[in-house]
Amino acid sequence: MALFDTIRAGSSGATDFEIQRSLRFNDDDNTYLSRTPSSNGNRKTWTISIWFKTEGGGSLQGQRFWSVSSSLTDGAYASLAYENDGFIAELRSHLDLRTTGVFRDPTAWYHVVLALDTTQSTASNRAKLYVNGTQITAFNTESYPSQNHEGGWNSTSEHNIGRELYLTRRYFGGYMAEFTNIDGQQLTPSSFAETDSETGQWVPKDTSSLTFGTNGFRLQFADNSNTTATTLGKDTSGNGNNWTPNNFSVSAGAGNDSLEDTPTNNFSTLNPLAGYETHFEESTNGNLDFSLSHGEFGFSTFEIPTSGKWYAEVVFTTFASGRCGITNLVQKNDSKWNGIDNLGGEIRVDDSVVQSGISNTIGNNKIVGIKVDRDAGTIDWTVDGSATGTAVNISSMSDPNNLVFAVGRNSSSGSAPTGSINFGQRPFSHLPANYKALNSQNLPEPTVPKSTEYFETLLYTGQNTSSLYNVTGLDFQPDWVWLKTRNTNIEHILFDAVRGEDKQIPTSGTNSEVARSSAAYRFLSNGFAVSTVGNGNNPNTYAAWCWDAGGTTVTNTDGTISSQVRANTSAGISIATWTSDGSGSPTSFGHGLGVRPDFLMILNRSSSGNKQCWFSTFSNATNNFVSINLAERVQTAGAAMWGTIDSSVVSFRHSANSSNGNNMVGYFFSNVEGFSKAGKYTGNGNSDGTFVFTGFRPAFLVIKTGEQDGDWIMIDNKRDVDNPTQHRLDADLIDSESSSDVYHDFLANGFKLRTASASRNPSGQDMYYFAFAENPFKYARAR
Repeated sequence: MALFDTIRAGSSGATDFEIQRSLRFNDDDNTYLSRTPSSNGNRKTWTISIWFKTEGGGSLQGQRFWSVSSSLTDGAYASLAYENDGFIAELRSHLDLRTTGVFRDPTAWYHVVLALDTTQSTASNRAKLYVNGTQITAFNTESYPSQNHEGGWNSTSEHNIGRELYLTRRYFGGYMAEFTNIDGQQLTPSSFAETDSETGQWVPKDTSSLTFGTNGFRLQFADNSNTTATTLGKDTSGNGNNWTPNNFSVSAGAGNDSLEDTPTNNFSTLNPLAGYETHFEESTNGNLDFSLSHGEFGFSTFEIPTSGKWYAEVVFTTFASGRCGITNLVQKNDSKWNGIDNLGGEIRVDDSVVQSGISNTIGNNKIVGIKVDRDAGTIDWTVDGSATGTAVNISSMSDPNNLVFAVGRNSSSGSAPTGSINFGQRPFSHLPANYKALNSQNLPEPTVPKSTEYFETLLYTGQNTSSLYNVTGLDFQPDWVWLKTRNTNIEHILFDAVRGEDKQIPTSGTNSEVARSSAAYRFLSNGFAVSTVGNGNNPNTYAAWCWDAGGTTVTNTDGTISSQVRANTSAGISIATWTSDGSGSPTSFGHGLGVRPDFLMILNRSSSGNKQCWFSTFSNATNNFVSINLAERVQTAGAAMWGTIDSSVVSFRHSANSSNGNNMVGYFFSNVEGFSKAGKYTGNGNSDGTFVFTGFRPAFLVIKTGEQDGDWIMIDNKRDVDNPTQHRLDADLIDSESSSDVYHDFLANGFKLRTASASRNPSGQDMYYFAFAENPFKYARAR
């Protein structure tokens, strides 16, 4: 049995329930469950709840979660399916719901509920589809059954889980857990799950107290003593409506389909979304099996934490030119061989041999243990439990950051390396003492467990009144609000508590601060207030991005120039104002974060001019800069633009955008694990684009081209509630919102480019970004 999962412990009432096991479905093995009810249940009213984790990648087309009937007969055939990466709910010739959004994130768990009641008088109430507790209302196809229609589910026809019974095809690939059918009631997701008030995560509930009805059942897949209907397929509702498993295995080893990867303890798998350039390994068998073509690598969906001891096991059924170890995922597109690998007879660092002539080498069907000790700063390997080679210092890598477990292929010739990897979702064969599996339970507790207490996006419609209009819905009082009209061309508006209410400054254009003569902006305990005086309450639609920067302004004397600073060190956010000295060389002022910023922007309040930004990932930290009001690429100044940028001060050449005596404002961000990240990625110029690990499910993302001109693209999770993201605003433009292109998928652990556009995903070029979380990966659901 899995250990109790402390990450779900919260005040929501979910503390005493965990899901013990999931059942893995491998479409190559034709795995499914079957049951033929002996009598009809309620064919008009029912609810199905499923927790699942998909294999993702390119494998989703046509897969069935469940289906009824071996023919397409009206009134008999029914199914819930994946198609074009979205859901299709179908009762033949009656119900047909096809989602606009896609649900292809393989890094975490989804919860889907389909609730039917054809007795309802309103057509759209007769079938409701929910994902992660939210009702889906956007469909490409949307038709509902006639009133009192009787469909195939709960009939005496054969029912299948994991395949389409019609033509016995379209097998599901991935994991399922807690598959529940309620016969005779149309329920909401709150009967099966709830929101944890401490983390904001959608978590499972114990459903044993529900009334299941005649053909109702609850499949927990917890008894893996055998693969019979009374063990693996056992109905635990008390009804005895057991299901017969087909082609599953519970034998020890890589073929074991009873795993501890569950919605209450998410395990790493291989990541089919991450690759080298345009080479993506389509792993199988729950993303734990691999077959590596030339240029392909398999990477873990989790980054390896920066402290602790971490372990994984690999078995090559065909070793050929295989290799396994760790790599820097960010650098992988720049350097194919970045990392530390064991190739059997030798160990390489960044593809340079550091150990050779190794005995006890890797071979076919041997169990290779990969031991990563972040506290000691080493990696070493075992083969069948015995050491092979000696430990290697991780610091010997050219860039020992952003580490993931990796398997790879060393040669374009010969056979493809094939095998499987185990991150602990089944028992390890040779787990060393004090080493941990890579799963959500073992991830460190995030500094910010509930992101919405420090950052949130609000959408609203202006009321066109000169009096203040309250915009609410936050869990905090904001200190900084950045807002933009969505449906008309008006410049961006930034207002903050350090400069004071009624003072606005734009990112777009070169304009300086405007101080309004009457009430324009006010900060509220759960939002803000706006009026038409400041263009924040015109008859337009708005997006507002809001931050908690600490609540108290203090005088900071860390630099040569005194500053007024409001800082939230837990969330890595600060605001500072100071007076420019107009110096032609960098002079310093304090920022209050206590750690070095990873992204900052500086604006002149008194005079017009460009608005310089700095990323910690610039190749030239002293001379590189980029202006948030311009589309131009990263620039290199002839004279130093920046001096010391550390945990206390920022040194800036003020003559670049100001004169002596000008009032200045700066916004500063340091990366906080699981909450915020500023960084860069390398584009691959393909619609199957670069994957970027952030360590959280993004709520807000801004990206900027580094090596060619391109606008500052702004995406958030409120204007795009499903994938892919399409609604774009640009920080450097006054333009209204555009939704004509596809940009990204937001994922539980980062984002994936879904465009070949040179302005978002240029081949081989650096792109810069900063992002804030909806949920840390530890607490995130798949999106």
